[in-house]
Amino acid sequence: MKSINIYERGGTLYIDARTEDKRLRLSTKLKNSPEALQFVKENYKLFIKDRQEALNAFYGLAIPKETIKKPLYKPIKELSLHKKEHTKSSNNEINEVLQDLFQEKQTLKPNTLLSYKIFMKQFKEFCIMQNITQFRDFTRKNCFDFITFLKTKNNKNSTIKLKIAMLRHLFEYAIKLELIEKNIIFMPKMSQSIEELEKAELKPFDLDQVKLLLLNAKGELRSFLTIAFFTGLRTGEILGLKKEDINLDKNKASIKRTLSQNKMINAPKTKSSYRVIDILPIIRAELIQLMNQEGEFLIQKSRQRLRSDFINLQKSLNIQPLRRLYDTRHSFASIMLSKGEEPMWISKIMLGHCNLNQTFATYAKYLPKKVENRALFLKDFDLCENFA
Repeated sequence: MKSINIYERGGTLYIDARTEDKRLRLSTKLKNSPEALQFVKENYKLFIKDRQEALNAFYGLAIPKETIKKPLYKPIKELSLHKKEHTKSSNNEINEVLQDLFQEKQTLKPNTLLSYKIFMKQFKEFCIMQNITQFRDFTRKNCFDFITFLKTKNNKNSTIKLKIAMLRHLFEYAIKLELIEKNIIFMPKMSQSIEELEKAELKPFDLDQVKLLLLNAKGELRSFLTIAFFTGLRTGEILGLKKEDINLDKNKASIKRTLSQNKMINAPKTKSSYRVIDILPIIRAELIQLMNQEGEFLIQKSRQRLRSDFINLQKSLNIQPLRRLYDTRHSFASIMLSKGEEPMWISKIMLGHCNLNQTFATYAKYLPKKVENRALFLKDFDLCENFA
């Protein structure tokens, strides 16, 4: 053990044990008293190993293998007893747990880790405003107040839902540390405004608009749009493409990474996002040109610059409403489905969806229009002769 700290919370004794790479907080279930404190000091390892055996020994319900008439283990210098103070210092309970949880999240994707960092910063700011230093002081009303606080930070509803999910995860972590007994965090139903609903609605380009955009786009924007419209790749997946990922001999491209908004290289979004897509003839010439340029990545221009150029292009062509770069992916899916291309190819190979249900849930309305007369091959199939 690197250090052992014994302290009181709510009249109960707790053990805080630290090693080089791990930390354990444990309630002893013993009310603070001189006898209990002395027993915990002498037997803290037994509590960590088997708390119930330690409690049985304390109450005389069972005698452990070692005698309890003398200390089972020598106390160490780091042992101390104190009450946790409700301060705004870095030693308060919430700050300490946030720090521990953040350390456990270090294996996450850089983008996800950044999201946790932003959430934790905002949650600490909120707790300081509300003078909250312990998890048990956080109430259901505080949950509503935190949502209001996030709205003042101009968070969208979807972002707020994500941060409340992170908050719930934080409180689950606190339960494991036995700092609280139940998780009170919940996400109230949030109604979307008409503007939000309109913004969330898919607005794919039709084939004529795609042609118009590509005929008028210049430079790397044209290259990006050509790849985007005819592969269905996500924006980050295109920006993450390297020359080594392209196999022009087999007309294949391997999707191995994505480039985030903050220029961080991440793994693809999901397991099914790792895939090898087909290079259609219409983008082959564009790829050859990009392969002959300097640089490791196919597209050198930043996402922000591409976004700005794309908006300006739409305005110059009087295309309304204005769409995002990501809508090129929706356009690929809707056009391919409406033209009768194989849904499984669109879904699994090109879009990287885990199954067809995911594709149909989003793009079902773009499937070919209803046919009035189905199964025409059965027209001359006569069953009457079977009953002769």
